Amino acid sequence: MARVILLILFLSGLGITHSYELKAQNCKELLTQILMEVNSPDSLTKNRVYFFHYRVQTVMNTSKISAPTTEVKLYTSEKKTCMLNKEMEVYQDSLDAFTVLSSKKLIYRQDPQLFSGKDNQQKLFVAFQDSLLELTTVRECREFEKLVSGADILISLELNNKSKAAYKLERLDFYLDRSKRRIKKVITWNLPSDAVNHTIITWLELDYNHKMPDQLKGPVAAIFLDAEGRLQKPYGDFTLIDTMKRNQ
Repeated sequence: MARVILLILFLSGLGITHSYELKAQNCKELLTQILMEVNSPDSLTKNRVYFFHYRVQTVMNTSKISAPTTEVKLYTSEKKTCMLNKEMEVYQDSLDAFTVLSSKKLIYRQDPQLFSGKDNQQKLFVAFQDSLLELTTVRECREFEKLVSGADILISLELNNKSKAAYKLERLDFYLDRSKRRIKKVITWNLPSDAVNHTIITWLELDYNHKMPDQLKGPVAAIFLDAEGRLQKPYGDFTLIDTMKRNQ
């Protein structure tokens, strides 16, 4: 559920007067623990919902190209997920995945990708965790005397040369709230040759025990389709494009 994630550029002008260097190994262990707590499939149960509200800001290497800032709301439970932003909505459970493009009045129905079994999810997460540990080195690890965007520690990870070429990324900066064990902000720095300089992901709200929203209480297909499989209100004038393998 997560992949992209974080320096002096941000700190300038914030009135930080002191910071404290921390041991690199301790910092990487702390980051790994927090990622495990948030992303481990075993942390979600049938009636528990994670809610993430975050902002994604892309900064280009030239001012001639403007990049949008997008806010995203993400609900995820053991077997369902719902992602909402201005451009599109995505609803998914173990049977269906629906993508809604309201501006074009289109709905895509696809095979689900996120819920192919906990074993597969766990393998993917372990692979991500191992990659984080093996493919990066701690470039900087610093504790702030004053909070920076709600964070009290910065962990900056630099990718090794092989990983830089593979992922087209230079480094990842994580701003953490250590006491609450939360990630507050992530900055991904692209290679100098890329049109994108960096991307900032800022968490606006995190709730690991959120109320189940109405759209996740039943099958996601029931949001869009009636008993006959036809689009229902308010999607009656939309076009449904069904690419599910079982329906072909």
